[in-house]
Amino acid sequence: MVAATIVTSESIGYSTELAAAYEREPTPFLMQNLWFLLGIIMPLGITGIVGLIGLYKFKSWGRTLSLYSTIIGLVIYPFCGPTLSSGLGSAFLEMSNLLWGAVLTLSYFSSINDRFSANNRLQRMHAEP
Repeated sequence: MVAATIVTSESIGYSTELAAAYEREPTPFLMQNLWFLLGIIMPLGITGIVGLIGLYKFKSWGRTLSLYSTIIGLVIYPFCGPTLSSGLGSAFLEMSNLLWGAVLTLSYFSSINDRFSANNRLQRMHAEP
């Protein structure tokens, strides 16, 4: 995702007409108000990182949090306005999205699912007297 963002932010290979047309696009409301944008993006980003740590540690709340933050991000994404990216940037973004989808799918619908459930059962067993 980081590589996709870096590659996408570079305006390599755009014609001057395309760059000028992109500049003439109106700024969406979500991008006009910096504090409003930060109020949405920061908690969503922190939630995503916490969910990723939970996935890494095989916590069931980690995969649930990751799924919900992904869904919320997908709902917010259309309100961010148009984007302009190179073919390479689009390829990196598509690859990162596919890999993230695979991670979430495997956490729910594969043998790894048992590790999430077993991890929580072991914690409950140790917590009981």
